[in-house]
Amino acid sequence: MAHQFHLRFMCCVTGKHVDCPAADDFASVRARWNDAVEFACPHCRVRHRFTFREGYIAGSMAVGATGAAVVHTR
Repeated sequence: MAHQFHLRFMCCVTGKHVDCPAADDFASVRARWNDAVEFACPHCRVRHRFTFREGYIAGSMAVGATGAAVVHTR
């Protein structure tokens, strides 16, 4: 059974963590590595933008660690 991976960032308005579901298979990560990710934040409702790679790295570092690295949005 595959696990659900999450990109991670920190809302620049509220300072709260936001995890976004993402595919983590090699082909998907490679294809999206340089892409921008943009969506409405569930905490402040502002549209934030960050790179897939920033969120992927922060999400990877957060796996199994409470309060691990997060990406600040723009």
